[in-house]
Amino acid sequence: MTKWIEAFAVPDMKAETAAKLVVDKIVCRFCVPISLHSDQGRQFESLLFLYTCEIFGIHKTHSTTYHPQGNGIAERAIRTLKELLRNIMNQKKTELDESIDLALMTIRTTVNDTALQTPFTLVYGRKPRTINSHEMTDKSRNENLHTFTDELEKKVRDIESRAKEKIAASQSKYNHYYDNTYSNTFWPGSWVRVRNATPSALSVRYSQPIRIVKEQTPGTYLLYNATGKQFLIHHNRLKAHHIDPRYDVLREDKRAIHVR
Repeated sequence: MTKWIEAFAVPDMKAETAAKLVVDKIVCRFCVPISLHSDQGRQFESLLFLYTCEIFGIHKTHSTTYHPQGNGIAERAIRTLKELLRNIMNQKKTELDESIDLALMTIRTTVNDTALQTPFTLVYGRKPRTINSHEMTDKSRNENLHTFTDELEKKVRDIESRAKEKIAASQSKYNHYYDNTYSNTFWPGSWVRVRNATPSALSVRYSQPIRIVKEQTPGTYLLYNATGKQFLIHHNRLKAHHIDPRYDVLREDKRAIHVR
């Protein structure tokens, strides 16, 4: 909800590096998160990384293959960060590790279009003091610590409440567009074909018929193939496959699932 971004310059993308970042830069600074969502990169799906999450009780999930839009908030944040880094590095003639903190501060102190607050404000409950800030008071320094803590907690609650209202309004508008855009209907146990994500000129565009197990998340389906292997696929790669119902013997669930 806060749109707070963390990014780190690393020498490699090994599982050890990723796991150490989670412990040193996330857990030790912000305490243990409830869940961690990633793409299906090897470093995030490795036994070491999964075991690290298990030790801390972090629920690990991942996006579907060939569909980075499934983690749209992170993808947009990465795109914004890359643009800022490119500008800073070109202007100041600096390297990545010398530019990343300045880029992150810029994003954290910029008002978010959805919540109408800066990520800094949503996390710390006060407006950030930047190089452009002209107003500086000693009020917070002279207040009783307990009074200041209580007021800060109230500010955070008020800010969160307003931000949630803005996000809910934005989400409602998005859902209305979403519902009017996608109208395909799938059933648990129904058959679909999966579009090849990287087709060549002469390759088959769609897979053999595969059965839907269930809707894992809105727009994402759990499927299994003839060998019993299960995997997640986003709805935009699915096409309904109609078969003779006399041979469809596993129709145990008749509830319709609307693809979103």
